[in-house]
Amino acid sequence: MTTRAKLKRKSYFVDQRALNRAKKALGVKTEAEVIRLSIERVAEMEEFWQWSCQSFGAVLVGVTPNDSSPAFFELATVRWEPSVADWWEAGRLVRNIGDKQDWDIHKRRDFQNDALIALTVRRHEATVVTADSSDFELLRSELRISVLPA
Repeated sequence: MTTRAKLKRKSYFVDQRALNRAKKALGVKTEAEVIRLSIERVAEMEEFWQWSCQSFGAVLVGVTPNDSSPAFFELATVRWEPSVADWWEAGRLVRNIGDKQDWDIHKRRDFQNDALIALTVRRHEATVVTADSSDFELLRSELRISVLPA
């Protein structure tokens, strides 16, 4: 959690129902915790999104991103991204396979990314080429996708 020295008092209007839902979903006791944790998670998600875009772009064009490079997603003529249905299906896969494998939350989070890749690949009728084939082997049988070890 953020140290007290870094905190600054602010006043905002918020939707009380949304605050109550977030409090329940995040499993925290106070509204202040809800707001702090929500802000931290949004910032983490945005950082992860930016990293994902850069990483995926590097894979697409075979180079490492740097400050002078154009935005990699702009170079792609066809952009593959998970659909809303893929996200829901990935959640189901993470839960079912994770429960069978008795994975902790960290492994499930990593596996979610692989599930989203596999679902996107399936939708485009493509093949996954990966050096980390163990997770994709679990997904291969479940989703009937083609996996090629690198």
